[in-house]
Amino acid sequence: MKTKYLSYKILLEEGIKGLIEKLGPVKASKFWLLFLSSNQDYLKIRKRIFNKQSIDNIYKDIKKFLKTKK
Repeated sequence: MKTKYLSYKILLEEGIKGLIEKLGPVKASKFWLLFLSSNQDYLKIRKRIFNKQSIDNIYKDIKKFLKTKK
C-alpha cells in the first residue's frame, strides 16, 4: 500500500476536526489545552499511543472510523 504524504497543515486540520467530531467542541478544546500545556514529547510517547501498530494498520483503522461517520 502506498501512503500519500500529508502536509503538517492538513494533518493538523484533520486531527482537530476528528477531535471535535469525537469529543465535541468543549471537550476537544479542553483536551487541546491540556495537550499543549503538558511536558510530554510526542516523539517519545508515540510508541505507547500506537502500541507498535504498522502505518498500514493505523491507516485501516482511520478508514474504518471514517466510514462509521458517514
